[in-house]
Amino acid sequence: MRRLSFILLVLYLFSFNSTVFSLNFDKRYVLSPQSIIEDTYPIIKTILNNEHASISLNSQHYALLKEIMTKKIKKLLLTIEENKQLDLLTPQVIVGNSEDNPKDWEDLTKFLQSEFQFSIQRSKSEFPRDSFTIISGKKYKLMESNLSEGGAIVWSDLDRFAIFSTSIPDQDIRKFANETGYKAYYVEPPPHNHHIDTKIGIIDRFKVLVIDPIYYNKQKTAIDIIASKENYDIALVADNEVVFNPANLIGIDSNFFVLNQAPETLKNISKVTKIKLSELMRYIKICPHKNNTYFFVHGIRCMTNVNYELLDYLLYQENWRIEEIESFIIIFNRFHKDIRNSIKQNEDINSIIIDYIINEFLLKSIIVDRYSPYRALRLKDLKENFSKLGYYKAVLRISQILDEEEMVENHFMSPLLPELLLMSA
Repeated sequence: MRRLSFILLVLYLFSFNSTVFSLNFDKRYVLSPQSIIEDTYPIIKTILNNEHASISLNSQHYALLKEIMTKKIKKLLLTIEENKQLDLLTPQVIVGNSEDNPKDWEDLTKFLQSEFQFSIQRSKSEFPRDSFTIISGKKYKLMESNLSEGGAIVWSDLDRFAIFSTSIPDQDIRKFANETGYKAYYVEPPPHNHHIDTKIGIIDRFKVLVIDPIYYNKQKTAIDIIASKENYDIALVADNEVVFNPANLIGIDSNFFVLNQAPETLKNISKVTKIKLSELMRYIKICPHKNNTYFFVHGIRCMTNVNYELLDYLLYQENWRIEEIESFIIIFNRFHKDIRNSIKQNEDINSIIIDYIINEFLLKSIIVDRYSPYRALRLKDLKENFSKLGYYKAVLRISQILDEEEMVENHFMSPLLPELLLMSA
């Protein structure tokens, strides 16, 4: 059916003032950036399966792809504006609830409302973190995936890595790495549960791991390897603040972080990163304790979750491909303010943001198609694109993927290392 639709599309487009580019099997068809094409599938398949295709920023394939994605994004934002659904363009912080001790959750809600402009919603669940997880633009839901339980995973979308509890099956971690291109690590969980997020926090804006000191002493080798591989510093939670679980922190779009009662821990972060406290405090907020009324023994991360209603909207209301949605959400996570402001000011979305989305889309499409004969070639093209766009974290990760795929053909590295390299399934 797809083949028939594609042939009809090609025949239809012969009538347009056109640009020529090469498709599979060296056949030549006529497609136009000015046409009404809305499906990226034919172009992606061409890019993945044709040696002569090009995805450089000034290529015809890329120009056509950008034309299609720009139209789709403009249509999406126009629909959101017309339907007065601008709230879709704001991250949503979900705060749990408890019948036994509702005050903690109420106090946390008030604090978040006083500090942030995000939408704050209350959940019926005591710990909404365990209901779903959004990583790399994809939502893993409870009962559908072992990755849905947020306490067993901490990650950075900015630096493209995730740390898993060994309680998560190897095949799920392997599948995650193969689908996202993220580097995956594993560590032993603390005794009696698999919630590593109570012991490890990631503040990726400042490239620092916040670690419970007792847990660090037991997992020093594994954590040191992760920090070294990712070029992160390690800041230990202050001994007198361990009871407040500050490592159980939340991060929103790599710009806002909330720690529970941790002024001394914040000083430790400043010391190891060599960043002034005043600079850290622009992005890291400390939830204060007033006469011990704020005693979030469970930890702020466990009591909350971060949702993007836009992701669900795209999944169920718009005819977008999965890779398109995930790529858009990854970039939206970083630039939601800019995107929202462009609508309010009746301006087009910044062209660079669209370039980021397209290259993320290309990266995801290439990563999931592990058997393309031109996979390495396309990854090198993308590396050059991201470099020209100044997106150096993506450049670094693509370099790592290329190196890993040269070194490793199958199976994981030695289980003595807390690292799962991306490799063929």
